[in-house]
Amino acid sequence: MRGTFEIRKADQADASAILHCLRAAFSPYRHQYTREAFADTVMTADSLERRMGEMSLFVAYSDGEVVGTIGCAANGAEGHLRGMAILPNWQGKGVAAALLEAAEADLSSNKCTA
Repeated sequence: MRGTFEIRKADQADASAILHCLRAAFSPYRHQYTREAFADTVMTADSLERRMGEMSLFVAYSDGEVVGTIGCAANGAEGHLRGMAILPNWQGKGVAAALLEAAEADLSSNKCTA
């Protein structure tokens, strides 16, 4: 069972919620990253804005709250996934699988085969 959430393409209005989701999901692992790698993973408003221009971003939301996110981009026949994060209290509830499905469908529609 997936729980009560929906998946949609992200827009600029989701930016702060996406940043919050990334920070919440990756903060427990901060000590395993270099400072630069952690900053690249959780991003800033500017780096998120760039990513939104370069990739398709999806969010999972429930009751108006973003509970997960993923980014994807097509590079010819090859697809690239980036920045999947699920709020800790939503992990294990099917959010990641649904986000991955949305990203794969987007990549497939752009003729990605790998």
